[in-house]
Amino acid sequence: MLINNITRVPGKEELLLRDPFFREGKYQFHSYFRNDAEKILSQLALVIIRPDAFLLGKAKNAVKLIESMGYEPLSFQLVTIDRVILREFWRLSFSQATIDRILILERLFSLFTSVAIVFRNKNSSIDWPASVNLSIKKGSAKTEKRSSIDIRSMLESPNRFLSLLHVSDEPGDLLREMCVLFSSTESLKFFVTIQGHINNKSTCHNQLMDKFEYLESIASKQNGIFNSRIQRYCLNHEEFFKDYKIEKSLFERKDLTLNNLDTIINELDLSPFVDKFISVILAGQYIQAYDPSAPSKSIDSFKLFWTESTF
Repeated sequence: MLINNITRVPGKEELLLRDPFFREGKYQFHSYFRNDAEKILSQLALVIIRPDAFLLGKAKNAVKLIESMGYEPLSFQLVTIDRVILREFWRLSFSQATIDRILILERLFSLFTSVAIVFRNKNSSIDWPASVNLSIKKGSAKTEKRSSIDIRSMLESPNRFLSLLHVSDEPGDLLREMCVLFSSTESLKFFVTIQGHINNKSTCHNQLMDKFEYLESIASKQNGIFNSRIQRYCLNHEEFFKDYKIEKSLFERKDLTLNNLDTIINELDLSPFVDKFISVILAGQYIQAYDPSAPSKSIDSFKLFWTESTF
């Protein structure tokens, strides 16, 4: 597997080659798929459907949108993204994040399960991989940087902390992230299922939709009586301030921290689950996301280094 077909971001190649998760993931993938490894890898995209997608009732629609773009689900697995996996999974992105941003995301992932799905787009190529294409189509976590045809825009993702789904940017990220999430035994099961669907020209669509139907029903019950309110608060924070007679100015301080936010919300005497969810909703608007003392150069701008295909 040529490194240029795995990442094209300057500086990222060396980081991956030093990363034990990437090295193990690459070894496992190549050991199973052998001569077809590079071609199959270019056709795959790893998607994480996050807890917020289930809690806001948008998980099934996310899959349908991805499928409408020519991607077929081949394998999926429920995953628990704990504090250690979270930091390892988004190691590069978090190099510029405030600690509050990391803690908010840790809180979000504790609210419900996530689901990892491997999709295939057979029209992709080594020069324009499925992962690169889908990651661009998902759109930015920042609402102001999205276009109307981005997946996150069409799903009405409310803010950068409620971005609903993750897509591995490049083939190298897919190899690394699968290894972060799964043991070698679990990865092998994924590979066997993927190869089986490719050979049989089939997908796991029906099983995936059945599972998502069940998970969304559980998530709705978990929100309880606050379900309709939470939907409103995501769309309009003013509704929250009005319902609980809170001064908006309390949240508009430039130095607002997560601790400050928690102090205000805890005084409302809501359930622990609703406290967490409300804090994530409000944090997207009022908590500083970038650490001004962090390195200024981001290594996440992958799409600048790939030449877009026509598919």
